[in-house]
Amino acid sequence: MKITDLIKLFFREERKFYFFISKIAGYHPSDIIHFKEAFVHKSAMAKHRGKPFNNERLEYLGDAVLDFVVADILYRNDQNMEEGTMTKIRAELVSRKQLNRIALSLGFSEMIKYSVGLSPDKTHLPGDALEAFVAAIYIDGGMKKVIPFVRKYIANDEQITNTIGANTNYKSMVLEWAQKNKQQIEFNISSLYRTPGSSYNFMCYITDMEGNELGNGHGKSKKEAEQQAAQQALKSIAESC
Repeated sequence: MKITDLIKLFFREERKFYFFISKIAGYHPSDIIHFKEAFVHKSAMAKHRGKPFNNERLEYLGDAVLDFVVADILYRNDQNMEEGTMTKIRAELVSRKQLNRIALSLGFSEMIKYSVGLSPDKTHLPGDALEAFVAAIYIDGGMKKVIPFVRKYIANDEQITNTIGANTNYKSMVLEWAQKNKQQIEFNISSLYRTPGSSYNFMCYITDMEGNELGNGHGKSKKEAEQQAAQQALKSIAESC
């Protein structure tokens, strides 16, 4: 760390910021200037040494670094995952909605500098700052510091598994199984009314041509109920084989 940064740490706000980024980044940065820049939205009109000081350029770099690191993680995570699936899963993991959610959970909204009238909780400012933060880590510590950060917060095993599950079409898989094995199955949908004032929920039963139930599921939409029932049916089929 630079001597000037060490001196600044005697000030409460500087010390608070340094320990905040150290905790999130997972290491002690050698130069915090880019981390400061990561939290400045262009609306704040900040300057550093006479030059515009905001996170736009860092956001651009962070977006590219994130795409590469997440792609690498997915490639190494499952040798059988097809290119199209990896592309779709990566898009979900680094989507603006997902990055905003992660950034808010990390407390980024409290650190962002922006003009009056904007709200970090109702805009994509936190997600932009997260991308810029990734770039700051990359500049300061290289890929060896970026990868653990992305692995912890953006593309860990649980997040990857949940995203794969959300993007799997179980209904199509069941129909494909039935066609391949010359089976006739039916998706029986019914609506349920749980309690007064609540919305309708849908129930789905999958049955074979003898009327035997293969799986069932429920959800707030017909599609959700069908997917849950199909997933259970696939599990039952696998267990009976």
